[in-house]
Amino acid sequence: MKFKAFTLLELIIASLITGIIGFIIIYFLQDIMLVTKGQQAAKKQEEDLALFDLLLTNDLFLSDTFYFNNSQLEIIKDTTRTYYIKNDNAVTRIHTQDTSLFYLPLEDFRLNTSNKKQVLEATYNLTSSSVKAIYIDEADYLK
Repeated sequence: MKFKAFTLLELIIASLITGIIGFIIIYFLQDIMLVTKGQQAAKKQEEDLALFDLLLTNDLFLSDTFYFNNSQLEIIKDTTRTYYIKNDNAVTRIHTQDTSLFYLPLEDFRLNTSNKKQVLEATYNLTSSSVKAIYIDEADYLK
């Protein structure tokens, strides 16, 4: 009985081919993971912005009045006060019952009183796009 044995050269070539194929597979898996991670980060950023927008819109809608001073927004409803404070890369919402910290790419947050009505303007730079939001005091427009 004769057994056909592999030579050392054949084993080295097979190991080299296996290593190259493994490297290519790991490289593509790493690229897929990076793309997926970027998409998840962008989606989380959009969800945070949607939640922040909902809270700010509701707070302004239910408010009696609001004041804006030095990147700080104070919203007053009866005896309840809600503060929105803009830091470098975050917005802190302080309410009587809770405090929330939103890491948002908030580029601009200012009060525009050019037409004698209070209009709060915010510009967000998301990964995929730039969003400009306008918040109004409905009491000015209902008069």
